[in-house]
Amino acid sequence: MPLDKFVFADKASQSSSDIANKLAAEIKNILKKNSKVYIKSGPNLAAVDDYLFDGNMVHNRRYQMHVYFGIDVSALPDPTVKMDLWIGIDYIKESRSVVAMLVETKWHVHVPFPTSAGLKAKEVTTELHKAIDPEMFVPHVQGIVPEAVNVLSVKVMSNGDLNIYKEP
Repeated sequence: MPLDKFVFADKASQSSSDIANKLAAEIKNILKKNSKVYIKSGPNLAAVDDYLFDGNMVHNRRYQMHVYFGIDVSALPDPTVKMDLWIGIDYIKESRSVVAMLVETKWHVHVPFPTSAGLKAKEVTTELHKAIDPEMFVPHVQGIVPEAVNVLSVKVMSNGDLNIYKEP
């Protein structure tokens, strides 16, 4: 599910809205793999978290995307899911690629009555895991850095902009 790739040549940054639009398209592609899923709202950029120190190294800020969707169940009220996805950005030197990776998810499933008589929230979350788990930590190329550019780092700014720092 490749996106239109941007090339970091003259412009060594992307705005938060550019990044959010690309990430939203990526998330929609993942959810649309199941024909019973329909999106009610989102995916929207909900937040940008802070740098994370895990005791070993500092990790880049992550984008938190929020999506609200339904799952079509014949002749019964549809279950709904509120999902938050955290997406990390990284630079892969070997391929000169800026990549986005799904690194964390949280969701709340609501199964309305009388659907709950025939379908449990656990069944819905099991299906969600089947769809989302294979996407965890899979790099999706968001852009390519030209050969002539030596990258020092790729940083997500607190406002959501993405900057590439290069050698002068």
